[in-house]
Amino acid sequence: MTKMRKRLLIMVYVWIISTFLYYALSYNINDLAGNAYLNVFIAGIVEFPSYAVVFWGIKQWGRRPTLFAHLVMGGVSCAAILPVPADMPWLSTTLAMVGKFCVTGSFRLLYLYTAEIFPTGVRNVTLGTCSMCARIGSILSPFIRDL
Repeated sequence: MTKMRKRLLIMVYVWIISTFLYYALSYNINDLAGNAYLNVFIAGIVEFPSYAVVFWGIKQWGRRPTLFAHLVMGGVSCAAILPVPADMPWLSTTLAMVGKFCVTGSFRLLYLYTAEIFPTGVRNVTLGTCSMCARIGSILSPFIRDL
C-alpha cells in the first residue's frame, strides 16, 4: 500500500467518525437533560470558542497534535456519557457539550489538515473524497438514538 493511499484511508476514517459524532451530538441535543432550548443555545455557542482553541492549538503545538487531542478528548467525553448514572443528568449534558466542543474543533481542523498532507496535484480530489465519504457519517448519525 502506498503512503498516499494509506493517508487517504486514515483520513476517510477520521472524517467519517468526526462527522458522525458532530451530527449525532447536534441532532440529539433535545434528548439531553434540562431545557431543550437552552441546550440548543449552548451547543451553538460552544462552537465559537472551539474555533479559537483550534487556532491557538495550531500555533502552540501544530496541526497533528491539536487534531489528535481534539479527537481523543471528544471521544473520551462521548464515551464517558454511557456510564453516567440517571440521577446525574447534568453530568451527561456537560460531557455532551465538551464532546461537541472537541468534535467541532476536530471537524473544522480536518479541512485544513487534509488539504495540507496531500500533494497539490491530488489535493482537490482527496479533499473531495474525504468530504464525500464523510457524508456516510452524517447519514448514519440520526439513527444513533435507535442503538
